[in-house]
Amino acid sequence: MPDHKKTFPQWKSQNMAQLLCNLTPDALQLTLQMLTYDPDRRITARTALESPYFHSMPSPLVIPPTVTPLK
Repeated sequence: MPDHKKTFPQWKSQNMAQLLCNLTPDALQLTLQMLTYDPDRRITARTALESPYFHSMPSPLVIPPTVTPLK
């Protein structure tokens, strides 16, 4: 492959907490764990589902369907 490069450019890390300042602490922690580059250190899907982020959300409001009387 003529365009293949063995080295890649290096960039300084960014402060993700500043970039994602609108996230809750639980959402930020989960996002950072999912964005971990090394797959051996990255959070698994199963573990992610156990995150406090998913348990801190309020339950959705369930509105029962409206029953229309028959004429």
